[in-house]
Amino acid sequence: MVRNSIRTIICLIILFSGIDLYAGAGTALRFNGTNSFVNFPATSSINPFPLTVSTWFRSQNTSGSLQVIASKYIDSSYNGWALLMQGGALRGFYYRNGITTNHAIDATSAIPVNDGKWHHAALVIDATGGRLYLDGNLVNASAWN
Repeated sequence: MVRNSIRTIICLIILFSGIDLYAGAGTALRFNGTNSFVNFPATSSINPFPLTVSTWFRSQNTSGSLQVIASKYIDSSYNGWALLMQGGALRGFYYRNGITTNHAIDATSAIPVNDGKWHHAALVIDATGGRLYLDGNLVNASAWN
């Protein structure tokens, strides 16, 4: 089921302030499209602010199930961020301090992204709030709540 429903290859670039990440020839991440993922350890060094999460993804999943693209979030914790597919659309959010009303953004695209085409998503969080982009177009921007 996973093999047929999630043919997602993700190239993940996380740009953190205060953390230097370098790439060179032969250093790109490569995923098998079925069950590959990257797992970062729980450390404060990857809790940056401000931050930008950027990824390319492709999916043909029509089941409507939730598919995480990139995340640093524990379910129902309201503390962290995620880029995911929900109901065939792109959703991005950033919550902090475990409070549902303390967030920079929680937005979902109106355009379906489960069309088998490559899409680019970016989640930008800073002191003014959050912005979610899909294929270079602003999906939504909001101030901190």
